[in-house]
Amino acid sequence: MNDTLLVLEAPVAGGRLEIAFPGKILGRADFLGPLATEVSRKHAKIYFKDGHWRICDLGSTNGITINDCPVRDCILCWGDRLGLGPVECLVTENEDLGALTARARELVGTLFLPGQRENSRPISQKQAA
Repeated sequence: MNDTLLVLEAPVAGGRLEIAFPGKILGRADFLGPLATEVSRKHAKIYFKDGHWRICDLGSTNGITINDCPVRDCILCWGDRLGLGPVECLVTENEDLGALTARARELVGTLFLPGQRENSRPISQKQAA
C-alpha cells in the first residue's frame, strides 16, 4: 500500500490527484484545461486534522464549494464534489484502502469517518437487498 490516503478525480494528467499525509496546497498548477486559469495560484489546502481530511480556502478569488455549497473550511467525505472555482473534483478513497473497507461496508452497512458517527454523515451506504 502506498502513502496516498485521499484521491481527487479531477482534470489533471491521469485523471487523479493523489493527496498523501499530511496534505497538500492545491493551486492552478495542479490542474489542466481552460478552467484552470480560474483557480488561484494557492487556492486551498487539504490537510488531515483530528482524524479527518479537511479543506480550507486560502483566500482564493473564486472560492471553494462542497456539493455546490460555498465553504471556507470543511471536513471532506468520500463522494463529496469539491469545486475550486469552476474546476470540479470528486473526493474518493485510495484504491488500496477501498479493498480494505469493502468487507467492512458489507458487515457494517454504513461506514463513517472516524469521529463522524455522532454527526451521521456516512462515507458510503450499503445497498438495500
